[in-house]
Amino acid sequence: MGYNVVCIIVTYNRKALLRQCLDAVAMQSYRPFTVYVVDNASTDDTMSSVEEWGYYNTKRNDIEYKYILNSRNEGGAGGFCLGLKTAFEKGEYDFYWLMDDDGVPTLNCLEVLMSHIDKYDYLSPLVVDTVDETLTSFMGVTVADLLKREVNGIIENECNPFNGVLFSRKLVEKVGFPKKEMFIWGDEINYNIRMRQAGFVPAMVADAIFKHPMNRQQLDTYLGNRTCVVSESNLKLFCMLRNMIYNYRISMPFVSALGMTIKQAAIYNLYFLKKRNLQKIFLINR
Repeated sequence: MGYNVVCIIVTYNRKALLRQCLDAVAMQSYRPFTVYVVDNASTDDTMSSVEEWGYYNTKRNDIEYKYILNSRNEGGAGGFCLGLKTAFEKGEYDFYWLMDDDGVPTLNCLEVLMSHIDKYDYLSPLVVDTVDETLTSFMGVTVADLLKREVNGIIENECNPFNGVLFSRKLVEKVGFPKKEMFIWGDEINYNIRMRQAGFVPAMVADAIFKHPMNRQQLDTYLGNRTCVVSESNLKLFCMLRNMIYNYRISMPFVSALGMTIKQAAIYNLYFLKKRNLQKIFLINR
């Protein structure tokens, strides 16, 4: 029996990267039934470029392409919420394949993921650095070290949310959609928490390779050699800390969540005290 898979790609002002992603999806050995391009109100002529490439509201090589233009930039969270909700409400898809515009699946990535759907509702590819494929993009370990845990092609209880992940319709029915209010940073962690709380355990498929630039979060030091994630953007910093605290609240007992919140407040206050940045200190404590 064949399954209908919809691919959902969220993009914003990165049309060169989007082209690579779309071309890779178009050449999959297991073709998705539909590809949704969710454009978060890009200002770099993304829409006209997608039309020029032949991926705008058309059908080619048995894949239907649909372009969704958001009314405003709602971040990754809003883009995935809109795309997943739109596809889900169509009622014709069995699986949902999600990715950002800067990811590139290898040509058999979806086929390999689909070979495990009889056992899992939540499948993740192995996400490797675009430049150095011996490194994972987000996990901070080498691919070789990660594969030491592989059993029968699967690394249990591991995932890279929203980076080439495959969800079943059953999962989306039970968990719902990403929270668009989270905007960026932590939205994928939140959805992962909610899926686990609903009883779904992720599985990483070792032979399903998805290429993605190395984690671009900026790390800096405080108190000599301790590191924290920072951002010069007030919006990104605000979203990161707000979403982090919210994720603590929904995934931990109250006392533990409070303790983690106080710890993070101390870390970031110390860091920006060192930088003598009173504006950021005010933002953090707010």
